[in-house]
Amino acid sequence: MTDPETPSDHRVDEPPPVALSDLQWLSLQRGVAVGMVLTSVAVLLLAPQILDVPLVPAALFAVALALTWWHPRGAAIAIGVLATLWLVTQVVTIRALLPDLARPQDTALFVITLAMLIVPTAGAVALVGMLRRSSGHIATIVLQGTGLVLLAGALAGVVAGAVVEDTPPPVSKAPTVTLAGNAYEPNEVTIRAGDSVTWVWEDGAVQHDVVADAFRSAIQADGTYRHAFEEPGTYAYRCTLHPRMTGTVTVIATDAANS
Repeated sequence: MTDPETPSDHRVDEPPPVALSDLQWLSLQRGVAVGMVLTSVAVLLLAPQILDVPLVPAALFAVALALTWWHPRGAAIAIGVLATLWLVTQVVTIRALLPDLARPQDTALFVITLAMLIVPTAGAVALVGMLRRSSGHIATIVLQGTGLVLLAGALAGVVAGAVVEDTPPPVSKAPTVTLAGNAYEPNEVTIRAGDSVTWVWEDGAVQHDVVADAFRSAIQADGTYRHAFEEPGTYAYRCTLHPRMTGTVTVIATDAANS
């Protein structure tokens, strides 16, 4: 007579045990996935017309995050791969990101852009750490370092914003804005009511336009476009072909400019 089979110590649907070092890397990758999803939400809420909303990457990060409770190591590695691919795309388009990183006074946009670079960098480092089975202590250092960089960026943005608010903008008589490197330079100008702004295309064969609620240029790769601003106010404009390209014309009343 045979003995009955001994019941298994682990249920089939339970995840396999995770080593302590892998658990620390797993925590870092969960933080990366949460950070990327939150960054996507921030783009959607705060800057949908300025930055491309990464809905597909956000969905992939969310799925991989959920899978970390069923297949911890495999899902964490998947998060690292997604983060690395995202980082590569950001590095390729770094010229479009530089104007946002160069304006810490635009606190929300600055922190979002910084997060889109720093958070996936942490994920890429974690991928290497997991594949090499490095010490989990390194994962803790990377997680803390990422948080400190983002916090420092937010503080720098707040301080820069406060300084800019206290500094009156210089008034230009007839400013020229150059379109080059997928950016408007300068991207902020201040003029008196009745003055004009001229946009000059100098981006090779790359086509751009200048579009706002009150004016619109043609889509072109060279030439100029000029618009006169008669009413005081703030006029935000953008390139419809490159959502990261944005600019602002601030028009002040003549008596205010002379005061």
